[in-house]
Amino acid sequence: MDGVEFLAIVFFMVLVAERVIEQSKPLVMWIIDAVQKFLTKYLGTPPGWVFVLYTWLVVGVFVAITQVNVFGNYIRLPVFGVSAQVIGQVVTVIVGAGGSNLLHDLWPDQQPPRMGA
Repeated sequence: MDGVEFLAIVFFMVLVAERVIEQSKPLVMWIIDAVQKFLTKYLGTPPGWVFVLYTWLVVGVFVAITQVNVFGNYIRLPVFGVSAQVIGQVVTVIVGAGGSNLLHDLWPDQQPPRMGA
């Protein structure tokens, strides 16, 4: 996989995760808010932390379903008995979820630009 293909896969995954997260917000925000209030009250977690975990969960499901591993050419050896495939997928989830959060940072008050718009 060359650099352009790598970036294209990551960018596509970030856009898909972004759309799923934005469209599912009305359904899950009440749960996220309740869990966030509980964790803030009893554990002192910072605001927005649960939403970041939700982002990781959405990207993780996407990676698990598609078996995407954009780091397959870079991570080749198992570590502590965990296969290189699993490690690559975990790193893919971290990068994909971070990219989704990056889109929110770039366009905080509006939707990201749509293709053809």
